[in-house]
Amino acid sequence: GISHRIGTDMCYWLITESGQIISKSSIQHVIKDDFLNPNVKETIEKFNKKLAERLNDSNHRVELPDGAEKYKLPDVPLPDDLEYVRDERNIPSDTEYGDMLV
Repeated sequence: GISHRIGTDMCYWLITESGQIISKSSIQHVIKDDFLNPNVKETIEKFNKKLAERLNDSNHRVELPDGAEKYKLPDVPLPDDLEYVRDERNIPSDTEYGDMLV
């Protein structure tokens, strides 16, 4: 996404395959034609796989020392009547997306 209050006007936040967040002003989006290229698609799939492995929850667990269980907070159940209403006023339609849909 756009990096506000950092660098030049056109900086973007990026996540590397190691999970680091960086801000860059020189980026290039993958366009549909590039994505259809098997080599580019394979590179993207490898990146996504490495990133998913790096960000996997099992890689970020903290083992509690003996006796620390008493400090662990229980999960709070959500009410059954909780309803999320999605505000779609600012979501572009398929027509507005045009040929960007894959």
